Amino acid sequence: MSMFEELKQKGHKLAVRSSILGLIGIIAFVAIYIFYVSGFEPEAAERWKWIMIIMCTLSVIGPALNLRRATSVSLMENIKRFCDESVNPDATMARIEKTWGEGVDFQSGRIDNEYIICLFGMRSKVIPLENAVCAYKYISRSNGAMLVHLRVYFSNSKMESCLLNEGAVDTILSYIKKNCPDIATGYTKEMEKLYDNKDMAGLKELAHTQRKGQQV
Repeated sequence: MSMFEELKQKGHKLAVRSSILGLIGIIAFVAIYIFYVSGFEPEAAERWKWIMIIMCTLSVIGPALNLRRATSVSLMENIKRFCDESVNPDATMARIEKTWGEGVDFQSGRIDNEYIICLFGMRSKVIPLENAVCAYKYISRSNGAMLVHLRVYFSNSKMESCLLNEGAVDTILSYIKKNCPDIATGYTKEMEKLYDNKDMAGLKELAHTQRKGQQV
């Protein structure tokens, strides 16, 4: 199966899952109206009726748009955009297809020594490893939930970040440690200082030191 067809199927499954959640939402709103709102005063009941209608409509429209979008562009949209912005779009797409077909599978994407392809929700991101100098796991919190990000920094002072599950980030960093000797991994104050000072040679030396430490 080609990368396009596989990602199209993944996008469709995500959209179907979203549709199911939308139907559950409709059932919940109807239940609230039947068991609680119908006993309110007429004015309040009428107001809640329109709120329910609006929410039910949104619960149907959202998944329907997701299904249409998944069928038309799927998860390939951002990948195609990435290739179109490159010097040779066809060659870049062919190389990314190789990453998808032969790279290490971390469930929400693929990685080899040239690219990381990350999938999160209905979106995708391609992170090139060329000119990458360091990568690490970054953890944030939102409404009490722990969010795990992969952060990759480059010699041109740019940074790419991708929200993934912790297992996927650990797999990516483990691959980089084994196969990308010039990329430092794992956040340290030393790494931050070297990057802030734009000491790319120092970061490369740090990466090599990390590898030597693993081999001891």
